[in-house]
Amino acid sequence: MRIEGKQLCRAATVDGAVDEKSRRVRLSFSSEEPYERSWGVEILDHSPGAVRLDRFKRGAALLLDHDPSKHIGVIEQVEVSGDRKGRAVVRFGRAPRAEEAFRDVIDGIRNLVSVGYRIHKAVLDSTDNGMETYRVTDWEPYEISLVSVPADPTVGIGRAHSFNRLEVRMDESTEQEQQLSRSQRRAQRTAAEVERERAIEIAAIGARFKDRVQGMDRMVEAALNGGTTIDAFRELVMDKLEESRALPLAETRSSFAGVDGGGFLSQNERQHYSLTRAIESLIDPRMPAGFELEVSDAAAKRLGRSLAPGRICIPHEVLGGSLGPGAQRDLTVGTPTAGGHVVGTNLLAGGFIDLLRNASSVMDAGATVLPDLVGNVAIPRKTAGVTGAWVAEGNAPSEGDITFDQVTMTPKTCAAFVDFSRKMRLQATPGAEQIVRTDLATAIALAIDLAALNGSGTPPVPRGVMNVSGIGSVAGGTDGAAPTWDHLVNLDAAIANANAPAEGRRFITNSKVAGKLRRTQMFSSTNGETVWQAANEQIAPVIVSNQVPSNLTKGSSNGICSAIVYGAWAELLIGMWGALELMVDPYTFGTSGGVRVIALQDVDIAVRHAASFAAMADALTT
Repeated sequence: MRIEGKQLCRAATVDGAVDEKSRRVRLSFSSEEPYERSWGVEILDHSPGAVRLDRFKRGAALLLDHDPSKHIGVIEQVEVSGDRKGRAVVRFGRAPRAEEAFRDVIDGIRNLVSVGYRIHKAVLDSTDNGMETYRVTDWEPYEISLVSVPADPTVGIGRAHSFNRLEVRMDESTEQEQQLSRSQRRAQRTAAEVERERAIEIAAIGARFKDRVQGMDRMVEAALNGGTTIDAFRELVMDKLEESRALPLAETRSSFAGVDGGGFLSQNERQHYSLTRAIESLIDPRMPAGFELEVSDAAAKRLGRSLAPGRICIPHEVLGGSLGPGAQRDLTVGTPTAGGHVVGTNLLAGGFIDLLRNASSVMDAGATVLPDLVGNVAIPRKTAGVTGAWVAEGNAPSEGDITFDQVTMTPKTCAAFVDFSRKMRLQATPGAEQIVRTDLATAIALAIDLAALNGSGTPPVPRGVMNVSGIGSVAGGTDGAAPTWDHLVNLDAAIANANAPAEGRRFITNSKVAGKLRRTQMFSSTNGETVWQAANEQIAPVIVSNQVPSNLTKGSSNGICSAIVYGAWAELLIGMWGALELMVDPYTFGTSGGVRVIALQDVDIAVRHAASFAAMADALTT
């Protein structure tokens, strides 16, 4: 458990150990006394290495009531003693406020001390009657204050080194609290869970945008202490991003994330969303799916769309699943390879983009995904820059111009469908829901992958890398040629000479070429290292995907040539607009009770710099 960006406080009663002449006071500021917070019981660990004392050892401040403007002294010495307490020697200043506080300590009026600290790591120690106890194994004290409200009654000024536990009497109200009914205790635990989730999500938002929003730590601390809701904090951070113009092109309010990178739904809402229930509501409008339909309406409104009857919008953050065995196109329980293998199997949920990445070679190679776009996109691109030149003394350099153009992207609709039987809907214990999510994501991923590699560019198909004008080209021969080490070296040289980014370069080819490279020696007649091994070790990793065409023609080699595509794949942009749109066809399999779910996703593909890619389109493998 991590609690980031929040300063907590622990206080204690205090007593003597005051040196009036030197104005020094010895105190204990922390112990392992359990303390109940909204998210559970907290124990500050005092074992070696658990307490970060560097700030204290450099002379941290002694304050009044944790107020930085009320600086009354300095911390001179600090240690974690053998009885597992934090101890310090503080020296009071001579300013009027410091003098007043010091006199109150001497007179026993101010007898409470508190430490302000930040938790870096906590681990679950135990659970008792639903109450979780966390041991804080990494924490950092920031300052010590004189305060008026105690939290830890076992530490304070002048405490003895022995562990002096105070005796606490149980008064009438405490006895009544011990008699709480089970339902009341359950309600208390639920409230604690809600508060814990709020704290975790706000801290995660703060961590994500810390580098882009000035003063994020203070914003997080104020939100946590002030009871700010997650939605309100998201809006606050988004306003700050927009004010500072720190919001990237593809990061709109619709993509503003909670803990796991989702959108406008909270973590709890995502967990309760049912894709199966949404689909069933399309089959039968009488099915209860009010929440799913509300989400659909909100998603459509966010995208500025009006949905046709029989369609729903599915936000990407609720689409998860995993590529488990047996997740095929036509899913039936009776056929093991078509759904039967998944009955009784646990499948873990994952993000929709992750699912696409698992099934797509270009995404695996590192293509840049721009999610949740709205409207047409134009990305500025520099086409020429100013160059330096040598000039004679007294002469002026010639004027240079920087020129720009734009990489444009417009939404193009990618469609896929999956069929699943009535029994699959009713019997699959991991839920047909997970399988449908995974299969739809896989189908869309493969369509995107194919278009990204070899899309024709003829509407409505996006233009793929192989058909982009200006990419490098390596030819095998008039009628093609078997791929050799020289061909791969030349592909690398083609983009290197164009100053393409060095990081993230990958080869992508099909299994026929991969097999050929594994059988071909790096240098012929040497019985040495294969081209496959040399390429992976000396140039760049080779990704194998049968999406790469193997039916190309070169000269007399008709329909038997394969391609090898090489590039810095972060230069390939895959834009995704809005939510996934679903519609249900209950008629194709109406007699058996099965349904066909059709998915529609708006996508476009663009290359930032054509020179970052090169291809060999006439590789022979036979």
